[in-house]
Amino acid sequence: MRRLSTGPSPAIFLLWFTTFSPALLAEQPSIPTPPKQEVRAVWIATAVGLDWPGSTDPDEQRQSLREMIENISRARLNTVFFQVRGRGDAMYRSLNEPWSARLTGTLGRDPGWDPLEFAIAEAHNRGLEIHAWFNVYIARTSPTPVPRTNPPHVVRAHPEWVKMHRDAWWMDPAIPEVRNYLVRVVLDLVRKYDLDGLQFDFIRYPDIDFDDSDSYRNYGRDQDRGDWRRENISAFVRMAYDSIIALKPMMKVGSTPIGIYENITNGNGWEGRNSVFQDSRSWLKEGKHDYLVPQIYWNIGVSDMDPDFTSLVIDWQKNCFDRHVYPGVGAYKPHVLKEIREEIDVVRSEQCPGISFFRYEFISDTKVFGNRFHTLANIPPMPWKDNIPPLSPSKLLVMEMEAGKFLLTWNPPMPASDGDTSKYYNIYRSTSEPVNTDDPMNLVHIAPTNTTAFLDVIDRPTAVKYYYTVTALDKGHNESLPAIVRPVIVEEIVEFARLFSSVTSLGRHYDDSERSVTFIPYALGDTSDVTLVIYDGGGAAVRTLVDAVLPPGQYVAALDERFLPSGEYTYQLEAREAVLVRRMRIVQRRTPHQL
Repeated sequence: MRRLSTGPSPAIFLLWFTTFSPALLAEQPSIPTPPKQEVRAVWIATAVGLDWPGSTDPDEQRQSLREMIENISRARLNTVFFQVRGRGDAMYRSLNEPWSARLTGTLGRDPGWDPLEFAIAEAHNRGLEIHAWFNVYIARTSPTPVPRTNPPHVVRAHPEWVKMHRDAWWMDPAIPEVRNYLVRVVLDLVRKYDLDGLQFDFIRYPDIDFDDSDSYRNYGRDQDRGDWRRENISAFVRMAYDSIIALKPMMKVGSTPIGIYENITNGNGWEGRNSVFQDSRSWLKEGKHDYLVPQIYWNIGVSDMDPDFTSLVIDWQKNCFDRHVYPGVGAYKPHVLKEIREEIDVVRSEQCPGISFFRYEFISDTKVFGNRFHTLANIPPMPWKDNIPPLSPSKLLVMEMEAGKFLLTWNPPMPASDGDTSKYYNIYRSTSEPVNTDDPMNLVHIAPTNTTAFLDVIDRPTAVKYYYTVTALDKGHNESLPAIVRPVIVEEIVEFARLFSSVTSLGRHYDDSERSVTFIPYALGDTSDVTLVIYDGGGAAVRTLVDAVLPPGQYVAALDERFLPSGEYTYQLEAREAVLVRRMRIVQRRTPHQL
């Protein structure tokens, strides 16, 4: 183990020659680099057993939950919306409500473990945020009588608070005691668990024909019925938000409203504001919500009376009142799943700070995303909560452990002016200095705060010299300035330079699969008129990577393989008297195999 030399590097040149055919570009449009800051969320639904395993064995349940969260992390998503209250029951140890029957088969039976506590630990160990997904007013959908439990289910304990509407029990939003009870349930949850956020669902009336005539007579005071209903929901929102923030100021509070706020051109249907009295935009405007995840569960374009996804995304984003909107994508619908990549593109084109997918089952095969998440992403800060960045990590060192493996160590930052230190670290690697920390292609790892070390493996180097730096992110995801940059030398390429310092040679290609680039190293013993050409299986030239007079030295040419179809190829170097040929195979969207 040694600290790496920072002296001059050998004379090795990286030549990036790529030619672009308009026809090929039309066939395979390039994907823009994803944003560096983006909420990438998925709902894990436990109600009625949607994403939850059918087994009541605790070990199987834990393993299933662990696998879901691990898969989410591998897909480079960064946020989990975990359903903790489905129908007046709990997937956590609640003081107020019974355990969910999904855990043991019996409502109220203690499962012997805490799914929420387990999910939080699994998510945080992987650097993911986790928000408790909390169904508010819907209380029960089972047709069977409510059994006795301790604590009792709200439908049994307070039948005067609930109404049957279309085969489901709903709590009446107009009753003050209902609001007080729900806030107690929420605060018990917030106090006990290390959550990053809390998301409300079913935070609305069931429909316009809900029978609340008794409540209106008792509390309406001749107000307009629609305004009164909207105010009943908003009164709970204000009460809950203020109570949560008083306990934990950095807790993110949001909800997932109906996908249409009010009808617009190309966006007509069931309205959140007027059909179910969910005035969600007023919650943003009043500062009583930090984010919304509207359920825009339709495809792009108007068809079969469905509204247009794009029009609704634009409408929500332009009415965000400087808070966050993460459009929800209905991946459970086959016609939406087919165009999920295009919907991600729409969300990004409208500068939304994030996106969410309903639900886990339908994105568990993460190939559905294509390469839309091929880089890591930080969660965007919420400046109204915290806009002070942490200080930088210090004493960054880089040591070579063995060939291509570099150990980074650093010291945590000192507290910033607001007392924050770090919750995460960004580790950057670049082939140039200064390191551009705005480029997500340079972000190689996001580490949790319980570590101050990272082992980086460069198994297929594309340069002789790399530069590392580290930044700190605080609990509000504000990012520090970078630590001092440390360079490293890749001995593999240095050794190549030594071996071929005086002869003309053509090396074996290697690829960077994330960027779909194949690198071809070669060396020149003398000043030469050089060509490096790619030929297809039929012997036709398809790309000229180099056509120049070059001095002696070591070079690396780069081929953008996205613009070649899958197949067998050869690459041929001609320099002075030498004609050198090697073979390669290109498989689109897969790693090329060396032959």
